[in-house]
Amino acid sequence: MCVRVGSRGCMNNSLRWTATQPARCKVGDGLFLHFSELTGIPIQEKLPAAIDNRSQNIMEYFKQQKTPGVGKVLEAYNEESGNKAVCTIMCLLAYFKEGDGIFLTADPSATAADIERAVTLPSTPRLLVPGEILHGADTWIMSMEGACVMGPHSNLLHGLAAVFAAYYVFNLQYPGEAASTLEFIQRAFCGINPPTGRNP
Repeated sequence: MCVRVGSRGCMNNSLRWTATQPARCKVGDGLFLHFSELTGIPIQEKLPAAIDNRSQNIMEYFKQQKTPGVGKVLEAYNEESGNKAVCTIMCLLAYFKEGDGIFLTADPSATAADIERAVTLPSTPRLLVPGEILHGADTWIMSMEGACVMGPHSNLLHGLAAVFAAYYVFNLQYPGEAASTLEFIQRAFCGINPPTGRNP
């Protein structure tokens, strides 16, 4: 099964489609496939490649700008064990002052059930990351409508692709606490540039 079907609201029926895909279904394949059908973009491949491709330039820009929030992210980033593409997203979040709009950290030993018991999860899609994001943590769990719905899985960029895809597949408006970063991802990394409006 690709996702754990929750018992909350409309997500239950929406995720059932993903959960009933054939046994060959891997990490969120139903979600990624549906996003591709909606947009024509293979998000699981395109988003990580686009971020990797532009990370160096974006990081150089932020190093020159010396923005206070971004400076703290760059200081905390460990080049030896960290992921430059993930650091780029963290820099964007800091630049737009949207700190926890996409990522939430969790205790490295916490399970999805532990997290659901200990924390009130937001209704919008988020990546729960057990461990230090800028120091090489690569495991993720996606939450939505207050429940953990995917994971744990590895590769944070695939998790970011899952969160981004969820906004399109479930026709959700970007939340204020992540709107600018998600808009940047949409336009700069995914090449989705509607003539009017902000998001799906």
